[in-house]
Amino acid sequence: MILKDKSELEEAFSSGLINEELYASAINEAKSIKNKIVTNRFELLALAEGHKALLLKALS
Repeated sequence: MILKDKSELEEAFSSGLINEELYASAINEAKSIKNKIVTNRFELLALAEGHKALLLKALS
């Protein structure tokens, strides 16, 4: 899994746009989401799959 915005986050931190607390919070949240996805506990993915199924059924 790739954290696509990590370089932008690091740039915002190094330029002073965000402070260390916000940087750490963002890193921790990304790690938490990644862990939930890997362990199949990220509920939004299941919800999205359910919505997709409803839409496909409505369109057919």
